[in-house]
Amino acid sequence: MKIKERLEDFRVRELLSSEYIAAQGEWRVYRVTKKKLTSLDAAAALARAASVAPSDVSLAGFKDRQGITTQYMAIWRGREVSRSTTDLRIEGAGFAARGLASDDSLGNAFEVVVRGLDRRELAILRPNI
Repeated sequence: MKIKERLEDFRVRELLSSEYIAAQGEWRVYRVTKKKLTSLDAAAALARAASVAPSDVSLAGFKDRQGITTQYMAIWRGREVSRSTTDLRIEGAGFAARGLASDDSLGNAFEVVVRGLDRRELAILRPNI
């Protein structure tokens, strides 16, 4: 059995409280999808693109560097930013009344690809998923 053999075999998507993102607010919220970058690396890239200090970027938590992860970040009175590179995509997601905090996160959704299962492993895995 092989788990996380390729980068795209592990995906994490942050789940936010439904009332956090709004049509208006003092904070601009961004959806950030990254690979081979830490959350702090991605926040620094967002800060550069928005012309603010990295400490001005708020986030609800940190995501794995190994895999493809999507999380939200917010900047007070942030400007519109849209970037797409091989390892990082930043897009506007809306607005909020306050910066992001761990309380705004409902957790994470995971997708994990498992390769090379034999029949015995598959028989054990199926009822336990």
